[in-house]
Amino acid sequence: MERRVEWTKRARTGLRRVPPHVARRARGVADALASGWHPRGAERCAGPLAGQWRVRLGAYRIRYTLAAEVAVVLVVDPRGRAYRQRG
Repeated sequence: MERRVEWTKRARTGLRRVPPHVARRARGVADALASGWHPRGAERCAGPLAGQWRVRLGAYRIRYTLAAEVAVVLVVDPRGRAYRQRG
């Protein structure tokens, strides 16, 4: 099952700001999502972020949501900022 992967503006900005090796790994996460698989180490978020998933990349985190045909990468940020809601 193939999925389309979309990146939010916040995720694209975060991807430009992280070190190159983290950006490569983040793109690998997106490739796994496009292939229809959860990346290794993916966990469900809890509390106000329920319905989202997260993946650890060292000191960085990726948050994303899944639907039948699309995965939306919400955040690529350092751990301390990755779980903050923006309004």
